[in-house]
Amino acid sequence: MKKKIFIMICVLASVAITIIASFHYYSAQKEKQYATTAVPYLLRVIPELSKWDPAVAQKYMSATFMQKTSAAKLASALKALSRVGELQDLGKPHFEEVFSDKDRLVVSYTVAARYSTGDAEITIAILDLNDAFSVYRFNIRSKALAR
Repeated sequence: MKKKIFIMICVLASVAITIIASFHYYSAQKEKQYATTAVPYLLRVIPELSKWDPAVAQKYMSATFMQKTSAAKLASALKALSRVGELQDLGKPHFEEVFSDKDRLVVSYTVAARYSTGDAEITIAILDLNDAFSVYRFNIRSKALAR
């Protein structure tokens, strides 16, 4: 009886390890795939979004985002985010995940940044449009925004 339980635990542990290893492998492959396309895009787009200009931001935002958000709401959100100040330094984007949202493929990154008011962490999700990208979500965490 103890031997059967031990064998069952070993089998379940092996299955769990295989599943976890598979997810890590898949994630590593996706990270490698996007390193040459998405990362340069992010390094170009984040400074543009950090100008806090609604007209500039609209050029980079996805159609899905713009359908859900009015121009007035976008301007208001950018005005609130502008409290972090001017972008001074941008770290290397850190791959988080790839996920499917309905029929769209979304790639998510976090990026350490320094603005004139201090350090911040940017979370940005971009739509993979096969031959291009567009911003699906853009968020900043900073002490300057907590005030």
